Amino acid sequence: MIEPKTFPDLLESRVVSRSTAEEHYKLYLSHVRKCDDLTERLTRIQCTRSTCQATEIANLKGDLTFVLAAVRNHEIYFDILAAQGAPPTGALLEAIRACFGSLENYLGDLRQTARTCRGWTWTMLDECTGRLWNLPSQQMATGPLWKARPLLALDLFEHAFFCDYGPRRLDYIDALIAHLNFKPVEARYLTAAG
Repeated sequence: MIEPKTFPDLLESRVVSRSTAEEHYKLYLSHVRKCDDLTERLTRIQCTRSTCQATEIANLKGDLTFVLAAVRNHEIYFDILAAQGAPPTGALLEAIRACFGSLENYLGDLRQTARTCRGWTWTMLDECTGRLWNLPSQQMATGPLWKARPLLALDLFEHAFFCDYGPRRLDYIDALIAHLNFKPVEARYLTAAG
């Protein structure tokens, strides 16, 4: 069973309204419940050497992949929506400068990456090279890179912003970038970088 996380600062976000944050959190909770339901259903299916409900298992596993990705993506996204943004510092800032040349270059690349996709944009730590990447994904369950750790996630699906910004998607992206809370991003970076 997945324990849903709470995000005390989410309702005070400067990026989206309280009502949008509340509805978005309800969506997250529905994903958590769906994960638990799918897990329960999968444990009841019995496969033997001679019989297996392969199609049902494949469908349930596909749904589980999608929903579990939704849970994890939203947990990373909600972390950055604090009432007050906090710039990157310490080792994370050093890594950003080493990979992008400057914080401004990193934020510019993040903004451009976000503008190219309709799903999620992540800042990832490539565990093979130690490099940071800003990568897009058009779908919930499509991971951007094997052996990479997501540090920051931007939800670019319409449900994340439309009630507050309407079709002004670029305004939402600019607001996200301007108010990012890098404290949890730095904690994830330090854990991942070892």
